[in-house]
Amino acid sequence: MTSEVVGRPGTSGRRGWVRGVAVAGTAVGALLWSTAVATAIPENTSAATAPNGCSESGVSAVDLSWYPGAETGFTALAAHGVHSAPDLLDALARDFANGPHLASYGETTTGEPSMQDFLVLWLPVWLNQVVAGTATNTYGLDPSRPDDMDKILWVAHVAGYYGGAWLRKDFLDYDVAVHAGLPFSNSGIDQFYSNFIDDLRAVADHGSATAVLSAARSTLRSDLVIPISGVDSSSLVAQILPPRDNLAAFGYDSTWLANILPPHPDAPFNASPKVENLFVRDQGNLLDARYGIPELSYLTGARSDYQRVASATGTTRTRYQQTVNGNLGELPLLLSQTRFSLYGHLVYGAGIPAASNYRGFNQEQYDRVLTWATYAVMGNQANAMNAISAFAEQDVPGARRELQSTLVWAAYVGAYAWGHLNLAITAAQPMETLLPAFERNCT
Repeated sequence: MTSEVVGRPGTSGRRGWVRGVAVAGTAVGALLWSTAVATAIPENTSAATAPNGCSESGVSAVDLSWYPGAETGFTALAAHGVHSAPDLLDALARDFANGPHLASYGETTTGEPSMQDFLVLWLPVWLNQVVAGTATNTYGLDPSRPDDMDKILWVAHVAGYYGGAWLRKDFLDYDVAVHAGLPFSNSGIDQFYSNFIDDLRAVADHGSATAVLSAARSTLRSDLVIPISGVDSSSLVAQILPPRDNLAAFGYDSTWLANILPPHPDAPFNASPKVENLFVRDQGNLLDARYGIPELSYLTGARSDYQRVASATGTTRTRYQQTVNGNLGELPLLLSQTRFSLYGHLVYGAGIPAASNYRGFNQEQYDRVLTWATYAVMGNQANAMNAISAFAEQDVPGARRELQSTLVWAAYVGAYAWGHLNLAITAAQPMETLLPAFERNCT
């Protein structure tokens, strides 16, 4: 067995339109855009400011900059049950900012809260925790209640879009001043939710025990199907990087993370990991990955359950082997993992200028990218392990939680693609006006 060790050493200008509404990835993005023309993004002129004459004493809310929501004409979200929840986002921001908060490499800081850390690091971790049942503060949300899941999916949409926009701006700043992209449309969002969210959510919300267990198992495979009429863009993209295939996400994202770490050629020239052995994996084993930063609680629990199931006997062992090895016509999971790892190598093996070149990143943004990628791989790994364990043990509540986690990931990565490929985001727009701002209390 060989292991790969990598990674050694203000006043609001738009708050009214948010309040007034009652209500991941590059390959995935190609499905979401049609013939719409990119529209200029209004700048967030209130970024990091407080009302004149006030001294700042703490974060009270989030002032959203432009994003594709019902407020900006993207009505498909509400049609699919994703409703704006600004009060929830404000509460999450206060929890993050007004005390010790997460920073790069899992460190905790009491320094000035960073909107980038909130959107890119803290929110995705909280989303994983709240659906896994490990969040310290759930804000009264229960993912099994449809109204609560509406809000959780909206937070995933917001975090994903701004995470994609943030990374696009980094590429524009540290690679070249142009970056691959496509215009997106309301109909593209509608198609995405129709194809990848709605049916899985219906099973997670109301499905029978048999349906829930079968759906959980289905989140481990995406078999290539070529229709007689040929492969259209929707079918093709869904096969390249399926947004609700947790093993595909693990294979692809773990290879992304490995390839942006030294000694790989896509690692930055003038920045380096601050953590020894940030990522260790054995590609010859299924779902084999260890980390140099503290493992998140939902992965620790998933790993424990998976190890128990992998060493079980009797019918549990039979179902485990059947899931891992596949039925007639199904790829073994290890081959599927390898397939999507190869896709990752194609994109990140050398770093493609204007698409996937990290070589010019500075230390601050490289630290943030590495942490973000590591948490993404942890979530992918946990979801895939949970799917295997739940099916093998016929654990219906566990399978339902796994489906909820998969839905959150799919909503996140879809919105990430919209932000990352948004042609309206140009090199000229400052990061501070592209992203939301914290609103401050006044004393």
